[in-house]
Amino acid sequence: MLLINKMENANLTTVEKDIAKYIIDHQEELEKLSTRAIAKATYTSSAAVIRLAHKLGFEGYNDLKKQYLEEKVYLNSHFENIDANIPFSQDNNIMSVAGAIKEVMIESANDTLSLIHHESLQQAIKILHKSNHIYVFGFGAYVPLATIFQMKMSRIKKHVVVQSFVGEESYQADMLNQDDCAIIISYSGENSSLINVASLLKENNIPIIVITSIGENSLSSYSMCLLYMSTREKLFSKIANYTSEYSVALILDILYSCYFRLNYQKNLDYKIKHSKKVEVTHFSENEIIKE
Repeated sequence: MLLINKMENANLTTVEKDIAKYIIDHQEELEKLSTRAIAKATYTSSAAVIRLAHKLGFEGYNDLKKQYLEEKVYLNSHFENIDANIPFSQDNNIMSVAGAIKEVMIESANDTLSLIHHESLQQAIKILHKSNHIYVFGFGAYVPLATIFQMKMSRIKKHVVVQSFVGEESYQADMLNQDDCAIIISYSGENSSLINVASLLKENNIPIIVITSIGENSLSSYSMCLLYMSTREKLFSKIANYTSEYSVALILDILYSCYFRLNYQKNLDYKIKHSKKVEVTHFSENEIIKE
């Protein structure tokens, strides 16, 4: 849930509702607004502003303001000329449709990169590097995307397991060791099966990387490291999961590439050597690709 939605739907007192409404109505000036200025404008007190921040889960007003402004910047960036949910209509010709999907992919990539912060990415790579085995949990289209990640990592001798059997995910989660780690992928962050997985993992002190949408959700609270995917799609009213699926594929490729970089030359030499040894059926007369 985005902070603006949380402020609108939280169980607040009348005074807190007045303060929340003022913040929402004056979001353009929020960066310069102090607790004293908000208190004066709402005929309340600085203490009341701080209490609102505490009730919404923040240590103080400045933390609330920081997250609100970050969400505002994100929501006002990218996808200005294309609808992530309905990128084309029945009136578009086939080349227009192709162009629209290209635009969605470009915007999804830019959107995703804007949500990745150095500290979180660095932490995720450290978790992967320290782990003997990486277990990936998710459903639907995220399973084949995770399987591609698994295949790439296996080419550089890193063991990844993708939990793909529905109903078995909790058993798998409960059998992980503390020198393993888990990646959980969920757009909404509210899938009850994955929340149960996260709960079991946390109970057993397993490091958890969560890939999910921006805003507060149940799954994110279990994470040791949080990576955000592009968050533009509605749950149901869309042609396809274009942006979320492409965003997850990109994040997994980034994780693989950054992990590869840790032992760059060793991994490159190993991958090339074994590709030439194993992929003996690969052959082409095409001058662009043959070697």
